[in-house]
Amino acid sequence: MILRPVEGDVHEDVEGHNKLLQAMRNATDVSISLMAGTMDRFTKVFKIK
Repeated sequence: MILRPVEGDVHEDVEGHNKLLQAMRNATDVSISLMAGTMDRFTKVFKIK
């Protein structure tokens, strides 16, 4: 049937997109952690005593 190859192609595309989205999520998580650490240090340096 003609739908089998199309189904396989769609499945491969979805798997590829999911991997890309996961990589982007991981990169975003790292960026958020770095920014949080930077903000913590910034707050400590400029904290009014």
